[in-house]
Amino acid sequence: MSNDIELKLRDVIHVYLRKNNVTQLKMTVNKLIEQLPYAEQDETFADYRKNGGREIFLRLPDVIKQVGLKRSTIYKKIQRQEFPAPIKIGERSSVWPESEIKAWIADHKAMN
Repeated sequence: MSNDIELKLRDVIHVYLRKNNVTQLKMTVNKLIEQLPYAEQDETFADYRKNGGREIFLRLPDVIKQVGLKRSTIYKKIQRQEFPAPIKIGERSSVWPESEIKAWIADHKAMN
């Protein structure tokens, strides 16, 4: 069940960001987070709530600093679906939700 919610959450974020409807995005995301069985313990969601329900978005230089990978490696992993894909916010700019990067880091540490 939580995988369905996580997929829906990602879809909702993309749709509302493209529509530029941040208020609706915030309300919908909070409702979906409440349905996740591990939302109370997960530090990603704790950070989300601590920021007043506002997602923080990172540019590529910040992602590189946090994950310790080079640009080319990040994009190779994105192609292989081994790293979160960025959200296009303009013709030549993309961002990553900080929560997705933190979750990837946590998963990556758990595998090592």
